[in-house]
Amino acid sequence: MSTQEFNTHDVSTEDSSEHEELKHMVEQPAKKSEGAFYKWLMSKVHRLDKRLGDMSKGHKIFRLRNRKCNTTPRGTKKPKECTGHFELKHVNFSYPTKKDSEVLHDVSLVVNSGEVIALVGESGGGKSTIVKLMSYVYEPDHEGGTIFLDKIPLSEWDADYFSKQVVSVPQEPVLFSRSIHDNIAYGVHLTREEVVDVAKKANAHEFILKLDRGYESVVGERGITLSGGQRQRICIARALARKPTVLLLDEATSALDSKSEHLVHKSIQDIIDDKTRVMSVVIIAHRLATVKSADKIFVINGGRVAQVGSHVQLMKKKGLYAEFVQQQALEETDDATPAMCA
Repeated sequence: MSTQEFNTHDVSTEDSSEHEELKHMVEQPAKKSEGAFYKWLMSKVHRLDKRLGDMSKGHKIFRLRNRKCNTTPRGTKKPKECTGHFELKHVNFSYPTKKDSEVLHDVSLVVNSGEVIALVGESGGGKSTIVKLMSYVYEPDHEGGTIFLDKIPLSEWDADYFSKQVVSVPQEPVLFSRSIHDNIAYGVHLTREEVVDVAKKANAHEFILKLDRGYESVVGERGITLSGGQRQRICIARALARKPTVLLLDEATSALDSKSEHLVHKSIQDIIDDKTRVMSVVIIAHRLATVKSADKIFVINGGRVAQVGSHVQLMKKKGLYAEFVQQQALEETDDATPAMCA
C-alpha cells in the first residue's frame, strides 16, 4: 500500500503528529514497516477500547442521574428538634419490579425516642425491607399504610435534613479510595480528635493505629486493603460521626468470620450500652446474642410481625423467637464440638 493510498483514508488521530508517524512507517522497507505498523495499530486499538470503556461509564452516570425516582417528592419540613420516634402504621409493600408479590403485610411497629429495637427472623422475611422503608429508599404501596418520624410522614421531611437524622449502615460496607480519616468524616467537617472519638466508639481505633500511616492510610477502592470486619467498623464510625437521631444497622455482621463478627458485635453492644446515647437504634442481626439487650424485639415472619417483646418476655411466651434461640444454641454447640474433641 502506498503513501498516496493511505492519504485517501480518513485516519482518526489525536493530532497531525500521529498521521506523520504513520506516513513514516509506510515509507520504510516492507519488513521494517510491517512490525512498526502492527505495533502502532494495536496501540490505537487499546486507546479506542479505553475510550469506549470511558464512554460506557459516562453513560451509566448520566443514566443514573436522569433516572426518575419512584418515591413521593420530598417536603420542606425541618423541625427544630428531632426525637427519633419512628412509627410504621399498617404498612404493605411490594418491590417495583415485583408488584404482584407483596413483601410486607400490614406491618405496624413503634420505635420510641432513644429506644433500641431489634428485628429478627428467617432470611427473606422482610427485615431489610423494613429498614429500607425507614431510610425512605422506598415508600409503602399506594394506600399501603404510612411511616412517620416524630409523627410527620416521611414524604413531608426535607430530604437533606432527613438524611442527617436517619443514618443506615448496610450489610455491605461502602468505602472510598481515600484515607481512613476522610472516609469516617465523609460529608461532615471533623477534626482529628472527633474522628478518633467515633473510631473508638466503633472499636476501630486500635487496628487503625497499627496501620503504616494510621488515620492517613488510604484504603483503596471499596476498602480493598482492609478486612471485612475492619471495613464494617469504619462504616459504623462514619455513621456515628454524623450524630444521627436514628441509627439503622442492617445485619452488619452477616458476612464476617467469627473473630470479625465478635469485634463488630462489641462495637454495636457498646453503642447500645452507652448511657449518654440519645439516638434510637434499629438492629437487624442473624446472631441473637446481638439483640438480647434490645428494649423490644420484633419477630418478622413471612412479611408480618409475628411476636413483640423483650428477650425475657419472648422466651417465656415460647413460639418463633424461642425456637430461633434454641436452634442457634444447637448450631453453636455443633460448631464447638470439633474444637472440644481436638
